Amino acid sequence: MRKFFFIFLITVFVLGCAKENTDLSSNSEQPTFEQSEQNAKLLELYGFEVEPGVLSIVVISNGCTSEKDFSMEISSTGNGDQILVSRKKPDLCKAMPRLTTVKLLNPKLTCKGACSFQPVNPVRKPTEFKVRRN
Repeated sequence: MRKFFFIFLITVFVLGCAKENTDLSSNSEQPTFEQSEQNAKLLELYGFEVEPGVLSIVVISNGCTSEKDFSMEISSTGNGDQILVSRKKPDLCKAMPRLTTVKLLNPKLTCKGACSFQPVNPVRKPTEFKVRRN
């Protein structure tokens, strides 16, 4: 019975990986913001502020988060510009999770009067951050 269960698990794992690889190879186009929202969990932000040339975000860090770990995409819409922030590299450190501010530089972030940039990512209140203990 154990051998059958083990073989079943391996089969499910191999088929799942094969399915995942075919999905990735068939989609050669870069996803739009709408596809990103539907297909992947967006990075949660705990703060979002736009200044001329600088985007300041507050994110969860385990101790190894830096500006190089993030990217941003700017998209113009009828209601203003949208900013999508993505994490390129996960924070694999083992320190206690905490909120940290990261400043991302981009010369396209220009404000004339009031800034009209809106985040695509969900923005939560810093008071909603809770450390999960196992």
